Amino acid sequence: DITESITFLGYKMNPYKYLKQSDVFTCTSFAEGFSTAATEALILGRAVCTVEVSGMKEMLGENNEYGIITKNNEEEFYKGLKSLVDDKQLLNYYKKQAVLRGKEFNTENTVKEVEKLFLRVLEDEWYIYIFSYYKCLSKDKRGTSVIYDKDTKFNLLMKLKIGG
Repeated sequence: DITESITFLGYKMNPYKYLKQSDVFTCTSFAEGFSTAATEALILGRAVCTVEVSGMKEMLGENNEYGIITKNNEEEFYKGLKSLVDDKQLLNYYKKQAVLRGKEFNTENTVKEVEKLFLRVLEDEWYIYIFSYYKCLSKDKRGTSVIYDKDTKFNLLMKLKIGG
């Protein structure tokens, strides 16, 4: 029975005290954005074992440099997690890698990256077009008012040039 080995705590408002006591952070989502929880685990120096979902390769490296990324299925995830449980050297390696990677996720670095992004955007010439649109009402054969997509009208209100 799994409950003999694992305690399910349920939802916790502040999971940090539990994460700080752990050796490994796992993520088994079927879909994910850029995982804040995995980032927090790295910052705390926890080894990360995750399935392949959005953002993990950017966070952990294309070749598992900072954590283990497996295919998104039970068998592959089990193998990845088991490798950390069975091999203390590998676990310690990924804990050290987590500390290194976690240092990159601080306010100063984040602000610098956002500034660089804005500067890159401003180097290029961009146009923003602002439209208004309205639908035309027509009558069908029975006299009922109907909106037809082909009757949609667009008016260009403004063209803004940015950068360049």
